[in-house]
Amino acid sequence: MPKRMSRLALSTAAVSALVVLPALLSASPVTASSTLPPASVSTPVTVATETPLPVSAIGDITIAGTERIPAALLPGYLDYIDMMWSMVSWIHPDAVRPATVVERTVGATEVAEITVTCLRGEGFPNARVVDHGGVEPGIEAVTEPEKYHIALYVCAARYPIT
Repeated sequence: MPKRMSRLALSTAAVSALVVLPALLSASPVTASSTLPPASVSTPVTVATETPLPVSAIGDITIAGTERIPAALLPGYLDYIDMMWSMVSWIHPDAVRPATVVERTVGATEVAEITVTCLRGEGFPNARVVDHGGVEPGIEAVTEPEKYHIALYVCAARYPIT
């Protein structure tokens, strides 16, 4: 059991860092690395909306609203969120990849505020911005780690950093 807890703790830090990492790398897209664990099963992401939105697909990822992402950044964005889901599914093999829609792109200076707002909407009411632009998710991230990791994925997919 301690080995599992250690893996969970390290993985939580890694997934959390993936949300803020692109902001630190400016506009450079983040791509998947061969050192990351493989995705167990990638479930296509689909969206049911009243007004159909254009979708983009690379591999088995389908996300609505990608027309809101600058074309030059789209491939890197799709690689990035697939990498994020790989981390989530590695930690929680039975997790189901949720449907998501790109709401809008965000700049590096607004990442923390947008992430906190999104996390609160995903059921983490104690999320807050901390010094130097970090995000503290609150105790719910400890008591519900799978829900927290999925929420981080949703927020990153919903608000790509440009």
